[in-house]
Amino acid sequence: MNFFAISDLHLPSSKGKSMDRFGENWQNHMEKTRKNWLSKISKDDIVFVPGDISWANNLKNGMVDLEFLASLPGKKYLVKGNHDRLFSDERKAKRILESMDNEISTMRLIHNNSHSVNGIGIAGTRGWSRRKGHEENEKILDRELRRMRTSLESLPDVEKLVVLLHFPPTNEVWNAIISKIPNCNPGNPNYKEEFDERMMDLIAEFKPDVVVCGHVHTYLINNPFIVKNIPIYCVSADAINFDPIEIKI
Repeated sequence: MNFFAISDLHLPSSKGKSMDRFGENWQNHMEKTRKNWLSKISKDDIVFVPGDISWANNLKNGMVDLEFLASLPGKKYLVKGNHDRLFSDERKAKRILESMDNEISTMRLIHNNSHSVNGIGIAGTRGWSRRKGHEENEKILDRELRRMRTSLESLPDVEKLVVLLHFPPTNEVWNAIISKIPNCNPGNPNYKEEFDERMMDLIAEFKPDVVVCGHVHTYLINNPFIVKNIPIYCVSADAINFDPIEIKI
């Protein structure tokens, strides 16, 4: 059993929303992801998918994206991203994912819960960031802290612990940037979010073996970078060239 991760797939859903406007490197990104996935991941491997899975605005429209994931091998553990409206009804989403189990694939959503497999504990939440002009941010950040603690405390005793978030739990991610990605639309070059260091402090209390996050686009990241002696992988699809990266646990 090996461990891999990829986030921010932004699958186009039944509405066919394209990512091509974000740069040449996004062209045919589903096919690139599928090819890379099949080249290295087997049904017994674990794949962490920390958010922004689909553009779909509900589960019905997002089924085509979930079916794409279900066609790929591996035991997949997901958390919500800021674009994952298909998971707005978490209970229903969990039931749907469980109903899609097949011979090569399982998918599980982590939201106010956790999972353990072969001595590996997996906990997580979406997280959030501070953005100018959004006064509701602090309430959302507080809520995500509570959700993370609930998830972590729900775990039984495990040999290893993996923590998943969509938003990075620390601003140290900005210091891990190597360079901008070629052929990628950078958007607003002055845009920079502030992440919640309290989340990193909370995670560190539980001494995880690794943290996996996403959300940061258009940049190559020095994976893993180390914060509080914890390896952190930032695995947005474009940042890893749509090629799931192996996670060392």
